[in-house]
Amino acid sequence: MPLLTPPAPRVTDANVSRRAWLAGLAPRDRLIYGALLTTLGIIAATYIGLALVSVFAPAPDANQPTPTAATAASTAAVVVALPSSTAAALATPTLPPPAGTPTNLPTRTLQPSPTTAPTQAPAILLPTRTDAACCVATAIPLAATITTRPTRQIAATQVASTLPSTVVSTITQPAATLRATAALPPTRAPATRVPATRVPATRAPVVPLPTAIPATAVPPVAKPVRTERLWLYFGDVTGSLFVAVQRNVRIEGGEIAAAAVRELIAGPRGGLQPVLDSQAQLRSVRIADGIAFVDFDRDPARGDSRGLQALALTLTHYSAIRQVQVQVNGSDLNLGNLGALDRPIINPLNPSGLPFDFRATEFLPLYFPSVDGQHTVRVIRMVPKTRQTATETIAALLEGPGEYSYAVRRVIPSDTTLLGLTIDDGIATINLSEGFAGAEDRGAAARSIVQSLTTLPQIRGTRLLVEGVSLAERWGGEFGIVFERPLINPEG
Repeated sequence: MPLLTPPAPRVTDANVSRRAWLAGLAPRDRLIYGALLTTLGIIAATYIGLALVSVFAPAPDANQPTPTAATAASTAAVVVALPSSTAAALATPTLPPPAGTPTNLPTRTLQPSPTTAPTQAPAILLPTRTDAACCVATAIPLAATITTRPTRQIAATQVASTLPSTVVSTITQPAATLRATAALPPTRAPATRVPATRVPATRAPVVPLPTAIPATAVPPVAKPVRTERLWLYFGDVTGSLFVAVQRNVRIEGGEIAAAAVRELIAGPRGGLQPVLDSQAQLRSVRIADGIAFVDFDRDPARGDSRGLQALALTLTHYSAIRQVQVQVNGSDLNLGNLGALDRPIINPLNPSGLPFDFRATEFLPLYFPSVDGQHTVRVIRMVPKTRQTATETIAALLEGPGEYSYAVRRVIPSDTTLLGLTIDDGIATINLSEGFAGAEDRGAAARSIVQSLTTLPQIRGTRLLVEGVSLAERWGGEFGIVFERPLINPEG
């Protein structure tokens, strides 16, 4: 009868691969892998043993006497976890030892430097059981057991009153003995169990930190503000002539044109008629190539071309603006096919019907008081082209306002004639006939001549004579001075 042969072991791909890998290793590599596996086994066994001891070890006896320094040497070292600054202070302590306890204290004395910052309470990790083999620790704030005296030294008596003597003995030793070890054999305590006393932890106040650093507010750059005297044009009391006023206006950022338009919308301050709709809103003013594009939210003149002419008179007073294009919400307003407006002739007086051509016609400025006496009205007298503009201006003024007599007053007597006119260093001396001395409104008569002549660019002052004698001889000393260029209808 044949013998039964046991079945051959099953060879798998995994076994073959492991054997092949082991066979391919060098003896040195096999030794290293074996040592690593052995070390891992020892570590695992150690952790298992410590866990079993922690679970089944007896609690300390309450009647057990306090261990002395001699017995503390056989116990496991206490694990201490302190901040670096506290550990440095304990490295060279100045704690006096308890009575009857031999210690080896260093001779150097700690001299901490004072500080204004609050001291954060460090923590000492103490075992919850007297068995040194237990690896579970409880954090006790150091501030709860150690206080600072005025001499900034640590009182050992306070430590001894709150901590076990084993801890006090360990703290009073040099820093070299403060180390963690697991090599010492555990000291068994009696089997009597005493509930562990928990020391309430005193936490330092927690100061919340800001989640984000607030950005420093940068104050906006203020635009420069100055006061400027602007020329503004409104309607006279009759509604047929334009009257110029000089108003002090605060200008922000140098926007003179926009400020002037806003003042026109605001209207006159008394005795005159407005020229623009007070409900109109200025959207923008843009100046390009001598043209001011003025954009409103509506027709500012309400269909009246005189309002647009007053706007053009106001803006073209400045040399940088030659024309004015009125817009409504960005679109050009061409009232009566006017298009971009040139500077109009203010209150033209043209009895001879001369062409409006600067090459053939001279435009002379004449000033007359309004019929209500509150303003001075400028009238442009048109005469043939001449170089004697000062003489022609006085001659036209003596002729009177002509067709505008209903709106302005004639204040120079009609029998006054011009006897002579000289200009010396910008000062014009006017010699008038005796008829001028008989003017009823002396101030208005003198002002009419001074305002008309000083409007001419070559004249900055005027002296008045009657029959070659200073006017002061007839009307008093106040009329004997040189009258400089006055303001025209000044407002505050």
